[in-house]
Amino acid sequence: MIESRAKRLALALFGAVMTASALGIAATGERADVGVALLAVLPFGLAMLIVGATRPSAPGSRDGMDVRVVEGRPATVFAISGRRAALGGLGCAAFSLAGVGMAVFAQAFDEPIKVRIVGIVTAVLFGAWTLRGARFLLRARTGGAVGEVVLTPDGLELRGMAGRSAVPWDSVCDVVEAEYRGNAYLGLAVSDRSAIRGSGALTPVASQKMIGADIGVSLRSLQADPALLVAAVRHVVEKPHDRAVLASAEAPEVIARWCREDRPSPDPR
Repeated sequence: MIESRAKRLALALFGAVMTASALGIAATGERADVGVALLAVLPFGLAMLIVGATRPSAPGSRDGMDVRVVEGRPATVFAISGRRAALGGLGCAAFSLAGVGMAVFAQAFDEPIKVRIVGIVTAVLFGAWTLRGARFLLRARTGGAVGEVVLTPDGLELRGMAGRSAVPWDSVCDVVEAEYRGNAYLGLAVSDRSAIRGSGALTPVASQKMIGADIGVSLRSLQADPALLVAAVRHVVEKPHDRAVLASAEAPEVIARWCREDRPSPDPR
């Protein structure tokens, strides 16, 4: 998988240094510097600290992965962890606040126009995710699932904090793993964007700019080992004749085997 223990520690350390620096500037700096520190640097540092401190599921874990009937169809379901989603929401809120700070205090930077544009885009994008996901935070307090990734013989459906989206397997032309702002994503490129139904966590345009794919699934929030989902999606896209397995009771065992074949050596965490 993309994320490793060393990378998470580096992100957490980077975030801690930025947070401490912002607090130091706020305590001793001039008024203009204090504004930049508190509204731009501090939120960004906290966001990176949250991203780095959020530990993914253990390798091989099937917690939250099962086969059940979804809207009348048997499917393999990967649950989205409430606690991890809550941390992700806090990270989005911090990134959004950092964007506001960049937009407000753009004149303090060398290229104010570019900084203001980046700040506005960051604030709007992450702010929208924060607002759309806020209603799930109460459920997250109980540790329950707040969404799920549903795999059927026909396609993938994402049900999460930011809405629902679905894509048929026949329209998927590539599967990629990508990273954006410290978060790992499973990206699906499709041959025809009109095949994507609903409104998911990432619009096709935003997904292309962020992770180079038309639809993105956050891997960090899964209860099960993200490698299981990646292996399952890769396999059924490349081997259509095996898609029926996703609707069978044997799916968890079969997917675990696909994962071992796809990832023969353990990933450092």
